[in-house]
Amino acid sequence: MELQTLQEALKVEIQVHQKLVAQMKQDPQNADLKKQLHELQAKITALSEKQKRVVEQLRKNLIVKQEQPDKFQIQPLPQSENKLQTAQQQPLQQLQQQQQY
Repeated sequence: MELQTLQEALKVEIQVHQKLVAQMKQDPQNADLKKQLHELQAKITALSEKQKRVVEQLRKNLIVKQEQPDKFQIQPLPQSENKLQTAQQQPLQQLQQQQQY
């Protein structure tokens, strides 16, 4: 299960749990409600553990990905672009030299 699916399932189960708790307040001796509540708590715990494992795995994957050298690192400009940049810088350098005199 992916993380978002787990989170949605947990949300639904917690809402059901809240409804059961409200019913239990009305009828605290109802054995059937107690059983449902106990089963639901176990289900919520299991989903929570799955979520925890998924998050840990995602963190590990992220760390591994960050440690790998990036394929898209900044590369030096090709020679044609270097020449263009140099040509653009030359007038600036000439202007600076003229200002010094």
